[in-house]
Amino acid sequence: LFSFSCTVTGACATLYHLSTGRIRHFFRRLDYVAVASSAVTLTMACSVPRPLFMAGLSMAIAPFQPLLVSGAHVFAMEMSFLKDALGNPKMRERHLAHTSTSLLAFAAFFGDDWFPQMPYLHAGWHVLSAYATSLTFCKLV
Repeated sequence: LFSFSCTVTGACATLYHLSTGRIRHFFRRLDYVAVASSAVTLTMACSVPRPLFMAGLSMAIAPFQPLLVSGAHVFAMEMSFLKDALGNPKMRERHLAHTSTSLLAFAAFFGDDWFPQMPYLHAGWHVLSAYATSLTFCKLV
């Protein structure tokens, strides 16, 4: 499910980046909702302990509050990752890198909404998010 959500997020991001005019705002919102949905499926894939109805509730809220949903699920993921890292010293360095990168990515994600005219902020968000996601491999295995 997570890999499918990443594909959908990529398609939505492509539509946003290729669009112009009034439709661009719609595709931007769609991109945000796809990112939030990927955050939900990532917490599910990483076996973050939470009831399944919370994932459903998050998906229902995502179209209206994508930043809130993304933030809540990134936080849940980080707390689960921290718990694992505290029990396994080999994961601590990766956890620190993941947490730092995730926080920077989330700041860029939020900042892009507030400062859309700032060059490279959106691209930075993509790069940081991709790197943070790549660090979750040890959590998924």
